[in-house]
Amino acid sequence: MENTYVSPQPVIATAQTLTAGFVDLGDEIDVKGFTSVGIFLDVNINDSLDLQIRIIGRTESGGADDYLLNINSTSFTSAKIRYKTGFLELENDADQKIIIEIPTGNLIPFIQLQVKAGTLGASAGIITKALVSKSWK
Repeated sequence: MENTYVSPQPVIATAQTLTAGFVDLGDEIDVKGFTSVGIFLDVNINDSLDLQIRIIGRTESGGADDYLLNINSTSFTSAKIRYKTGFLELENDADQKIIIEIPTGNLIPFIQLQVKAGTLGASAGIITKALVSKSWK
């Protein structure tokens, strides 16, 4: 396969409000045949604190087995991020746009993004836009 790039596509159709527990952000994403995935998030934090993002790997679509991916770095974002076991947490509790690179190595067929507020505010934070791009290099 030659170098391939798929332009960013929407993950959510409408804004998604953060909750106190991890919930799916959009539908499962088919990443078969790609070596990395880029996630673009627009965050309106409101009164919430410490947005947390985790990525679940799956061997089959809709499968019952979830494999928590440990993302240790983000190559393209200027956001300040804490890397914790099993999730990323935004250090700046401010409205921001972030990009997260997820290396899949052409080994993971499906991923599911999940988000939550570390501390849910009176006016809950919102993911106003979420896009995904895929590449093989």
